[in-house]
Amino acid sequence: NVFKFDRTAYPAVKQAFGHVRILERHIKNTKPIRYAALLHSLDTKFMNLPDHSRDERKFFEGFYRTMLENHIPFTVITEKDILDGNISGYKTLILPNIYCMSDTVAGKITDYVKKGGGLVATYLTSLADEKGNRRQDMALGQVLGIKLKGTITRGQKGDKEPVTYYKMKQR
Repeated sequence: NVFKFDRTAYPAVKQAFGHVRILERHIKNTKPIRYAALLHSLDTKFMNLPDHSRDERKFFEGFYRTMLENHIPFTVITEKDILDGNISGYKTLILPNIYCMSDTVAGKITDYVKKGGGLVATYLTSLADEKGNRRQDMALGQVLGIKLKGTITRGQKGDKEPVTYYKMKQR
């Protein structure tokens, strides 16, 4: 029965909502701190399914958990936020292995960085377009200051993986 409740929790819930009521005046009509934007890529998520359904999530969840546990203010965004121009107020944009990325999104991110925005990108970020077609090099390679140099063989099928060690030069 959905209407049957364990009423022993009521005093604790009442107390918790009492604390929320006290704090409400301090948080009502406030805006979140626009410090870091963590991209949850729907393009990468949907292009990886069903073969690697957890792969894209583990990168996102790793950053999410790290930022949460270290009390770093962040907002989760999608490609739509980037396309709508909603990243300009953030100090840093985080791209956790965003494998699939359209040229338009890459262009908006490049503009954001050229205007002073910070960028953290990991592993295979921007190596494929939004449909999962692999590029010759990363769409964000120039703004990141990296270039794909080759591949290594790994796995039972002899799949070619991009080399993930890059030499970064200070600008």
